[in-house]
Parts: sequence; structure tokens; C-alpha cells
Amino acid sequence: MKVSVATASRNSRADLLNRALAALSKQTLPKAEWESVIIDNGSPERLSARKDPRCRGIRETTGAVIVFVDDDNVLAPDYLERVVEISEAWPRLGAWGGNIVLEYEDPSLRLPDELEPLLCARSVNEPVWSNVQNHHASTPWGAGLCVRREVAVAYLRRLDAEPDRRELDPVGSQMRFGGDTDMVYNGLEMGYGKGVFPELSLTHLIPPGRCKPDYLERALEAHGYSSGLHMWLDSGRAERPRSDLRFWLGEALRWPRYSPAERMRRRAWRRGARRAYNELKYRTPRRENRAP
Repeated sequence: MKVSVATASRNSRADLLNRALAALSKQTLPKAEWESVIIDNGSPERLSARKDPRCRGIRETTGAVIVFVDDDNVLAPDYLERVVEISEAWPRLGAWGGNIVLEYEDPSLRLPDELEPLLCARSVNEPVWSNVQNHHASTPWGAGLCVRREVAVAYLRRLDAEPDRRELDPVGSQMRFGGDTDMVYNGLEMGYGKGVFPELSLTHLIPPGRCKPDYLERALEAHGYSSGLHMWLDSGRAERPRSDLRFWLGEALRWPRYSPAERMRRRAWRRGARRAYNELKYRTPRRENRAP
């Protein structure tokens, strides 16, 4: 099996899920070369934060490459065919992704450009790859993420060895971000690269609730928290957000020039980063069982 599609579904809207499944049924890659597995992520008793759908998707699939999609992702008809082509043409890449186009259910609620990345929007005009962790232009994320099986399986072992890394994925009703990129970065440690490609494209369906200010603020705060969490996991120390006089003077001078969206982003992100610091500053990541 060349490709496995792992779809996480939680209390899905039937119309969105049906569009996602219809797109899979129209893939140009011969059906004998790929499989699709839907992970039910709607039961908190059965699929707790310790057994997240991404991990379950890795365990329940057999393909050489795993494509992670959500129940509101509509793949282009040639998506899986292009995944195979990239896999064969770029054997040293451990993970890759592509364009993510937003389709708003209510176009009048479209977000400002600077906030659309919160909904995973991404525009890729040419292939970009690297093996540098902090090179964000080449880092694939979220919808449509493609990962070689050996990288995904190694990441499962790392989660067993460093269980606090599971907190990078949603915990109960709490938003968290970073589990996908953490898996990508794990591939870098194995000697693989990462990349994004314009020939890969999918549509992310956006219901009105995702555009509400309270959702956006929670997402921004979660990004700030997750950034601090990720640094703590990698370095073993919690970083305190800057609060010196020079920082605040600079913010005061720049504040009038910020757009309302940027002001919201900075306030919410800082709240999350401060919460991460306060929660983690006296903790040490659990690594005692890390596999060699």
C-alpha cells in the first residue's frame, strides 16, 4: 500500500464530512494503491488525550506514506497521486504538505489576511524544502500533512518515551497546537528533510463559528501557550515572556500602527505564553524512558 489517508472525525457535520469523503472517492490514484481510515474522535472515554486520533491513525494504517486530513478537508482530485510522485522524487523528505485554500460558508465573515493562518491557510508558489527546524517556510502543518511511515512510527515511540509531548495536541476541550510540527521535527532528527509543494492543494471548509472573535482569541492564546510548551519540551526550561521597560516602551510606540487584528493577536498570544510560563516553570519534562 503506497498511501494511507487518516481522517479524524469528531461530531462531524454530515454535509462537511460528505464533501470530504466525496473528494476521496474522486482521487485519480488507483484505488488499489491507497486506503482510507476514519478515526472516531467523538468519544472522550474511548479516545482520551492519551490516545489521540493522529496516533490511532498511524497504528491503524499500512501505507508507506500517511496523509492526515480532517473531516472538513476537501482534497483536490489528484492530491494522492501527487503525494506518491513527491514521495518517489524526494526520498529524503520525511514530511511535506502544500496549498490550503479556505472556503468560508459565509463569505461575509472572511478574516483579515493576517488571521487566516489561524485556519491553516497557506499559499505555496514553488517547492520549498530544508532540514532546518526553524525554517517555517518549508514546514508543513495541519491539513493534508504527508508523513513517511518510518517517521510516524518513530514519533509514536518518542511519545511513549516523552509523554509530555502529547500535550501539544488538544487536551479535552482545550485547544493546543504543535503535535503535527513536532512529528515533522522528529523526522529532522532522523536525517530527513521537510517541504511544501504547489502541486498539492486542498480546500478547508470554514463554518461561521470558526470566524467568531471568541474562537479566534482562544486559538491565538492556544498558539502562545503551545509555543511556550514546545520550547519547554525541547529545552527543559520555561521561557518567560518579555516584560522589561524597553519592551513595553517599544510596544507603546508601535501600538497605534497595529491593525485591530494584530492587537488582538498580540494580546491573546502573550496571555497564552504567560500561562505556559506560569504552569511550566517549576516542572521538568518527563524523559526517563526515552528510547535510544
